[in-house]
Amino acid sequence: MAMTIAGVIVLMLAMGIFIYFFLFEFGPFAEDSVSREACRDSVFLRAQSKLLGTTTFENLACETHELKIKNLNEEGIKSEISNEMYDCWYQFAKGERDFLDDWDWGTGNNYCFICSRIEFSDKIQEETPQISGLMKYLATEPLPFREEQSLFDYIYADTSVGQISETDNYSTTEPLYVVFFADKRYEFESDTFETVTAGIGCIASAAAAFFTFGTTLTVAAYTCGIAGALILAHDDLHRKTGFVSGMYIGPANEVMGACNQ
Repeated sequence: MAMTIAGVIVLMLAMGIFIYFFLFEFGPFAEDSVSREACRDSVFLRAQSKLLGTTTFENLACETHELKIKNLNEEGIKSEISNEMYDCWYQFAKGERDFLDDWDWGTGNNYCFICSRIEFSDKIQEETPQISGLMKYLATEPLPFREEQSLFDYIYADTSVGQISETDNYSTTEPLYVVFFADKRYEFESDTFETVTAGIGCIASAAAAFFTFGTTLTVAAYTCGIAGALILAHDDLHRKTGFVSGMYIGPANEVMGACNQ
């Protein structure tokens, strides 16, 4: 009987430790991983679901991860921050998937998403009020299972836009935000501008001739007007080009500036 009771107690203790570990240690990690994978899947889906240049899948299934760092070691703090940056870049497919609309009617559009909001414990704020050399840390820290590439190269080397703090100093007295952003708009070139001008000129000339001479407008004027309309409707004049993406880390006021908000 004593052996049976002892075995039951040991089994219950083991189950208690397992449940605690699953709920309070592994649980949040698993939930965060599922959330990031859902975001990544929605990025791929939106990029692949364009119909005539317009995305048919409207919203991305992405959530902001709230993190409070309690590690008092500065290298450990940088490690936790870099993990958030790595995950953010991963969940947005390393900035390689164009999920923005292809059409631009003079406004363009951009996308800015806060992947992580990072707070620091009171003890960190007292002992380490400022973190320095984060980018240097990224440049020397290898990727997991890929030691030939650094975290910095993974995040910034292949991006069209990489905004990095000039001072590379971050205060722990206010939250840090890890932000992914993308931008896509039409860029006029000199020959495009001349083509558009010619098209507008043809339409204006045809309209003026119509109101002046009525239906006796010459075939040449009609042709010019039709050609002008076709020129302005041509895909090359309204399709956006130059999808750029990048990642930013900084306090709220700087993030608002980076996101133009």
